[in-house]
Amino acid sequence: MASQKQTSKKRSASRCLTPGFLSPIYNDEMTMRDWTYALRIRGCNPANLPMERFAEYVREFSALLGSESGIRFAGVVKGSAVLRAYVSGQAEQVVQARLLQAKTLPESPVAEQAVKLGRVLARDGFRAELLDRGNNRILEFNNAVAANDAVKEVVVQDSGTIDGIVVGIEGADDTVHVRLRDMDGSEARVIFRDLAQAREMARRFRGAPVRVHVHGTWKRSPDGVWATNKVYADHFEDLDEESALEVFEKLRSIPGNGWSDIENPLDAWRSLREGS
Repeated sequence: MASQKQTSKKRSASRCLTPGFLSPIYNDEMTMRDWTYALRIRGCNPANLPMERFAEYVREFSALLGSESGIRFAGVVKGSAVLRAYVSGQAEQVVQARLLQAKTLPESPVAEQAVKLGRVLARDGFRAELLDRGNNRILEFNNAVAANDAVKEVVVQDSGTIDGIVVGIEGADDTVHVRLRDMDGSEARVIFRDLAQAREMARRFRGAPVRVHVHGTWKRSPDGVWATNKVYADHFEDLDEESALEVFEKLRSIPGNGWSDIENPLDAWRSLREGS
């Protein structure tokens, strides 16, 4: 009997409460049935981590998964920084859809949340990966820098694409500067040397979204955010204004991207938008 009391006391001591909204942290006796997703933070020892920082990691992890009632914090693996979450009921499909959006739709709000989580970890010099119960890597957060290193402003040359609605046009010398606004409200300025192309862009002012293929320079700010610095237009194309149903049907037809595993992706997407 004394032995049983001692064992019970030890198990109770292995449990510690985290700030406010968090559930208890358990040791590594948890089984795979007790969790659905795990955020594995590399190079981090929770014993040396300030509680405020730990709470911030959990908060951003929670925001990535969403605000469904079927999601709960499921603890930390003993001796490491592996944050676990358990998802049950109807929330499973919603969370699955959110993570697929984060992975396949880089301009979606949940993808922005994934970027935010990555920045929080990078600030402290950590890398991380999001795993499911099968140990499959769903997302990676690899933009870490040394925690004690000052992040310098960086300018690089590259080519890419910019999507958005034309919200501003102005002439400057023998070029035309066009402002594009994306779905999140961010704006980018593109320089057009071809006046014929610039006139075509003017016809699309406040109209349907376009995709501009550009080359030039991008700049990373001290807080790690990348933005266009000085980019020139090569050519552009009008973006299709397909319905959400058409978009998801196309996504489901692509093998291996995960959308085909969701029975009704459009309903999951609507639930995601209305509930989180």
